Amino acid sequence: KGIKTVITLVSSELFTPMQQYASDNDMIILDCGNTAMSNALNDTTFRLIPNDTHEVNALIYQLDKEGIENVLIIDVNNLDQNNFRSIFESKYTGTVLNTYLYAKGNTIEVKAFGDETVQMSNENSAILFFGEKLDAIGLESLEGPVKDKVVAYKWFGTHLIEFNEEFKRSGLDITFVTHDYRGFGYFMPQHIDLNN
Repeated sequence: KGIKTVITLVSSELFTPMQQYASDNDMIILDCGNTAMSNALNDTTFRLIPNDTHEVNALIYQLDKEGIENVLIIDVNNLDQNNFRSIFESKYTGTVLNTYLYAKGNTIEVKAFGDETVQMSNENSAILFFGEKLDAIGLESLEGPVKDKVVAYKWFGTHLIEFNEEFKRSGLDITFVTHDYRGFGYFMPQHIDLNN
């Protein structure tokens, strides 16, 4: 229909077939939100934000700065986050104690996660949330010392939850490591409203 340029703001999973179509049909995409490494190709797409390698570097910098040597990862099992997790694991020099995967709309293995958090040391450990919704960890089903321990840890999250009101109300000590619209890395504590 004569369209030569498309501006996109969609998830990586939705973006992938669009990117291929644009490349095959000599169309230009100006992308405003896709960070997946798998879509960082030499084609007709121009990104307006950095890809996930930059966000991973910022996250690792912050973990090192805070003396975090051991992490548990909670990760939604989709294209976006699988890329992020694999990049993180290839660069992080600390120890990934375990990774809990979950599918969209489901929860992780809550009991195993709770049992493992009780055995970790608060001082040099953190929980990384490479996911989308807080209910994936079944926080409400945790009780007593297990819940207290989970809440006591330092948490880190990625761009997928930076505007998530559920996390802001959770009481978790969570830092978002992400990029603003100009592409600069920043570290944003949970209690700061990113919409302001």
